[in-house]
Amino acid sequence: MNVRRDGEQTLLMGVSMNMRALSGGRKAFFSIAHMVG
Repeated sequence: MNVRRDGEQTLLMGVSMNMRALSGGRKAFFSIAHMVG
């Protein structure tokens, strides 16, 4: 298992989720931000 590649995929997924959250609204964004860190 390539840790770096897995990390990149996770980062891309996080960006995707953030984009969706920004479209969806502040509540979704903050809930995702809270989940991430």
